[in-house]
Amino acid sequence: MALEPGSVFAGYTVLELAGSGGMGAVYRMRHPRLRTDVAVKVLSTHVGVDAKVRARFEREARLTAALQHPNIVRVHDCGTEGETPWIAMDFVAGSDAERLVRTGPLPVYQAVEIVRQAAAALDYAHDKGVLHRDVKPANLLVSEHAGQPHVQITDFGIARGLGEPVTTSGSVRATFAYAAPEQFGGGAVDHRADVYALGCTLFHLLCGALPFPLHTVYAIVNAHLFSPPPLITEVCPGMPEGLDQVIATALAKAPGDRYGSCGALAAAAFAALREPVRSAPTIVVPPQSDPAQRPVTGLDQLTPAPVAPPPGRLAVDLIGHIGRVRALAFDPWGSRIATGGDDQTVRIWDARSGKQIGDPLAQNLAVHAVAFSPDGSLLASAGGRNARLWHAETGRRLCDDVYTAVPSIPAFSPDAAVLATSNSQSVLLWDTHRRNAFGKLEMHAGFGLGCSSVAFSPDATLVATARRDEVILRDYHSGDSRRGSPFGATRDTLEHPREQVRRVLFTPDGRTLLTVSDRAARLWVYADNRYRVELLLPMEPVGIDAEAAFSADGSRFAVAHQDWVVLWSRHTGQSIRFPLAADAGPVRSVAFSADGALLIVTTATALRLWDVEARAQLGADAVPPVVFAPDGRTFAAAQHDRVCLRDIAELR
Repeated sequence: MALEPGSVFAGYTVLELAGSGGMGAVYRMRHPRLRTDVAVKVLSTHVGVDAKVRARFEREARLTAALQHPNIVRVHDCGTEGETPWIAMDFVAGSDAERLVRTGPLPVYQAVEIVRQAAAALDYAHDKGVLHRDVKPANLLVSEHAGQPHVQITDFGIARGLGEPVTTSGSVRATFAYAAPEQFGGGAVDHRADVYALGCTLFHLLCGALPFPLHTVYAIVNAHLFSPPPLITEVCPGMPEGLDQVIATALAKAPGDRYGSCGALAAAAFAALREPVRSAPTIVVPPQSDPAQRPVTGLDQLTPAPVAPPPGRLAVDLIGHIGRVRALAFDPWGSRIATGGDDQTVRIWDARSGKQIGDPLAQNLAVHAVAFSPDGSLLASAGGRNARLWHAETGRRLCDDVYTAVPSIPAFSPDAAVLATSNSQSVLLWDTHRRNAFGKLEMHAGFGLGCSSVAFSPDATLVATARRDEVILRDYHSGDSRRGSPFGATRDTLEHPREQVRRVLFTPDGRTLLTVSDRAARLWVYADNRYRVELLLPMEPVGIDAEAAFSADGSRFAVAHQDWVVLWSRHTGQSIRFPLAADAGPVRSVAFSADGALLIVTTATALRLWDVEARAQLGADAVPPVVFAPDGRTFAAAQHDRVCLRDIAELR
C-alpha cells in the first residue's frame, strides 16, 4: 500500500516516503497534536497478512519501546490501521552509515566514533536483555548535532530477548555479510553475535568494502564459518597495524574469543589509533624586516628553559553523563569544572573530589560549548543554535535562550557584565545583569559567513569587533546597562584592505592585539594614541574556521586554519608549522598550557597535542575535548561518557 503525501494514516499526516524495502516502507509523517515529525514504519499488505511476520513486527515495537537510550531510535506508538501494522518512531534527519560509505571509506576517526556510539547503545540493550541480531551500517542512522555525528540504532525487527530460543531459520534473516558464524550453525546465540556484526561494520566503514566480499550466499556463509578475518592493512595500506588485531578479535569464530562487549571493541579500536606520529613538523622562518630587533639565534629560543614539574595529583573520574561529553571548562580557579554533551545536560563538578555539584542543568539540545564568567559566578552553555545563562552556584537559569543562528562559542567580558555570542550577521552582546539583550553590533549586510569575532581588553576598557575587512575598537565602560550602553565612542579602526577578518584577541597584558584575516596575521601595538602593525605575517588563504590563542605570558601565539597550525615566537620572529589532518573538519579551539610548553588544537572530529619544546606531536590524534586547568598542572579529557582529571605530566 503506497501512501500519498497529504493523506492521513493512523491519525498522522503523510509528508513523504523516507525509504522502502521488501517488508514495507518508512514515511515521514506529522504528529496530529504535537506538530512534530515522526518516522512511521508500515508493513506491506502482502507481508502483513503473515501471522509470524506480524508477531515479529509487534515484538520489535515492544522490545524497542522498552529501550530508552540516546543512541537508540525511540518508539512512540504502534498499532494496526485496517489490516496494516505500523510503528511510529523518532524521525532522524540525516543518512545511514551504509549510504555514507558508498562513496568510499570513511575518515578513520569518524568510522570509529560511529561504532563507539553504536556500541554504547548495543551494550545498553544487552544489559536490558535484548539482542539486536542485525547490526549493519544500514541500521545505524547518522545525523549531526553541533557539528558532531550522532548515531542511533534502528530496526530491532529480528531482535530477541537473550533468554529466548533462536532457530537457524530465524538467524539467517540477519544480513549475511555481517552475521556471526553461530547464527548459521543453529548453536547458542548471545550478545557476542552483535560484537561480531559490529566488527564487520567497523571493517566496512574503514575500508569501504565488506570483510568477505563474495557473490553467493553459500560463499559468504562458508567464509564466516571457516575463513580467517581479513587484514585491514592489506585492504587499506597505511591503516594503524593495531586495527588488524581489533578485527581479528571481533571476528573470532568462537564467541569466547571475541571482545566481551561492544564497548570493549570500540575502546580497542580507539586505542589502536593512538600510535606515535613519526613525522617531524616543518619549520618556517619568515623574512625579518629588522634583523637588529629580531635576531635569529635558533629555535631553542622559541621555548623558555624547562621548569621542574609540579607535584602530581590523584586521578579523578567524573561519571554521570549518558552519551558523549563534548564540552569542558574550568572555573577561573580550577576548583570546579563544567561539562556538557549529547545527553543535553550541563553538569558542574568539584575538580578535586570529582563529586557532582547540584543537579544536571537541562539544555534540551546536545551541548557543544560551556564557559565560566571571569568571576566564576555565571556559566554559559551553547547547544545547537542557542545559548543559555546559568547562576553557577545555584544552577538557576537566568534568561530565555539566546538565538545565535549558528553554533556559537559564548564569551564573557572581563567584568562578567556582558555575554557575547555571534551569528552570521552580527555579534550579539547580552546584558548579564538584566538577563536580556540590550544591543548588538551589526556587521555588513549580507556578509553571512558566520565569521564575526569580538574581544574585550583584559582591563575592561576596550572592546574590539571584527567586521569583514576592519576591526573597530570602542571604549568599554561598566557593563551595567542601567547607566545606558557600556559601549562608548570609536577609539580606532584597524583596516584590512581586501581581506576578511576571522579572529581578534588581546594579549594577556592587554598591550597588543592580534587579528587574523583570510590572508595574514597581524600584531598591533598601541603607540602614539594609535594601534600600529608591529608584525605582519602572510599566510596561505584560510577558511572561515581560523582560531588563535596567546600563551599565558604573551610571548608566542598560534593560529590554526585548514591543514596547519602556525606558531610564532614574538621574541625571535621564528615560526613552527604543525600539520592538521585534512579530513578532521573545522578548527574549534586552540589553547596553550599554563607554561606555554604544550599546544592543543581541536577540530570537529579530532584533537592534536604538541610538545612545543620538542616540536613533536604527543601521540596520535585523540577525540576532543581536552582542556588545561588554570593551576598549570592538571588537564581534563573527555573519554566518551566520562571525564578524566589527570596530572599534566601524563600528557608527556
